[in-house]
Amino acid sequence: MTYLMYERLSKEEWETVWPSSGYQAEGRSAVRCAEEFGTDITLLIENLRRSPTERLLRAQKAAASLFALRQEMIRTIECRQNNVPK
Repeated sequence: MTYLMYERLSKEEWETVWPSSGYQAEGRSAVRCAEEFGTDITLLIENLRRSPTERLLRAQKAAASLFALRQEMIRTIECRQNNVPK
């Protein structure tokens, strides 16, 4: 699957979003180089389809989930150290 298969972004749009830099061969975007290297760019493409607000909300939800997991881990460790059942 190549980035050209995605109908929402044309080749020109991709080159605008991911312009070629000194690290890529002339005329190739960073996305194309990553794809040729074998990187799965599916998640990147799906994320670029979202609005900045949608991306921020997803990041906030992920951060909240990680915080809740961390709190639960701390609580579990404290319970085990004190031999208190959950």
